[in-house]
Amino acid sequence: MAKEVERFIQRGAFEYKRINFVGYSLGGVIIRAGLRHLSAYKDRMNILITLASPHLGISKIDNFLVNVGVWYMITFDKVKSLSELNHNDEQNTMLKLSRDESLGWFTKVVVTSSKEDNFVPNYSARIEPHNSEPFAMEAYNNIVRIAKEIVRIDVWFDSQGSTFDKMIGRKSHIEFLESEGFSELFFKLFGNLL
Repeated sequence: MAKEVERFIQRGAFEYKRINFVGYSLGGVIIRAGLRHLSAYKDRMNILITLASPHLGISKIDNFLVNVGVWYMITFDKVKSLSELNHNDEQNTMLKLSRDESLGWFTKVVVTSSKEDNFVPNYSARIEPHNSEPFAMEAYNNIVRIAKEIVRIDVWFDSQGSTFDKMIGRKSHIEFLESEGFSELFFKLFGNLL
């Protein structure tokens, strides 16, 4: 990601004064992980917007079916990214990432979450304290110490009907991308930040 951004900047396709990032779900984590490679541009960083990104990991998901699915993918499918998001020890990827000073380059970090989203815990997407998770609490403390300003936006998707996607909380997670109404309203209300 960082090399791609740097190539784009170096091509000089347009004159830019500020750099903004928007990341959805794991994309928000990938942006954060790549930032350390963009330190040459840290004075131009402006806004980081994340939509349902697991900033504090995913170890405390409230939905039994989602927990079973995550366990299965970690145990049998060996999905490394889920394993790294789910660790509860000093090797926790999100804890390590929380110590990176690059979030302090942005004037604002805008985080969005939905309580109906069972794929990313609400506290994790919102970057809020969660006392039952010591490593999540440490990551939270690191992030709020480093970030200049965190703007938290709660979203409620009026998902009608009873579907399997809604039951497991996937419906609300993907609505961040699939809802045209959300995208239009979000950028109408908050586009001026960019």
